[in-house]
This record gives sequence, C-alpha cells and structure tokens, in this order.
Amino acid sequence: VGGKGLEAAVIAACLQQAIVALALRPGATPASILDDARRFLSSLRFDGMVTVLVGILERETGHLEYCNAGHE
Repeated sequence: VGGKGLEAAVIAACLQQAIVALALRPGATPASILDDARRFLSSLRFDGMVTVLVGILERETGHLEYCNAGHE
C-alpha cells in the first residue's frame, strides 16, 4: 500500500485479512480472490496505490497458480 502513516497501515491490514478470508472459499482462484479484493478495496474509498500478488501452491504437486494486480 502506497503512503505512510495510519491510513496506509489500516488499509494494508484490512486488505490482507480480506484476501485470506477470500482465499478460504471453496474453488477460489488467485484471479477471483483479487477481483473480489478489488471490490472490497473500492468500498473503502481508498484512492491510493496498492500492489498485490496472490498465489496458491499445491504442496503435493508443486503447482503454483498466481495472479498479480496493481502497480507494475
């Protein structure tokens, strides 16, 4: 989360916890998690910059599915 201070810290914490909760849904994919996280972030009316990468690792196979969003 771009920025300093309390607002950036609160947004980062809220977004992190939202992503964890969204990832626990059955059938969640990194793309669907980030799409729903974008909607959540929009509801907070935060106009700053956020960069995030979400990955799901299948431990048995080593397969990693990921998606990133935000600042390049």
